[in-house]
Amino acid sequence: MCTRIDGDHETREAVIESSVWRIQTIRNFISLVNSSQHDIATRNVVDSTYKELKVKVSSLIGQVDESITLEDVENMLYPNIKDPPKKRKKGTKDKRPKSTLEKQCNKLKGHIKAWKNRAEQASIKTRATAQESVKVSSVICLNFSCYKNV
Repeated sequence: MCTRIDGDHETREAVIESSVWRIQTIRNFISLVNSSQHDIATRNVVDSTYKELKVKVSSLIGQVDESITLEDVENMLYPNIKDPPKKRKKGTKDKRPKSTLEKQCNKLKGHIKAWKNRAEQASIKTRATAQESVKVSSVICLNFSCYKNV
């Protein structure tokens, strides 16, 4: 329930918002019509009550607007939900824009990965040159030992 302050600065409780009251009243009358649709006597009661209610309301506010259709009532009760304006194409991924911080982090990750790759390649080259030098030195040592024995 919402409250409202009148000109007398008195708070009145049990004042319902107009849009909420409208939907509740529409639901009440729809349930009344649905429950009385199979009996002719109750249909006559609903019709006569509607006419009396229409006369009372028109005496208070003037002319009653009867241009409402069934589709308007359904739209009031169950509004159509439309697609968002930026709908992505079928099969594409939903991407969100990256922040500046996220871009910097990704850039640093790439630099670290590249540095690790370069360091690994350098260590492979160093191992290869070390192994070649060991082979060459062992060959030289073998050759040198041959000269010693002679």
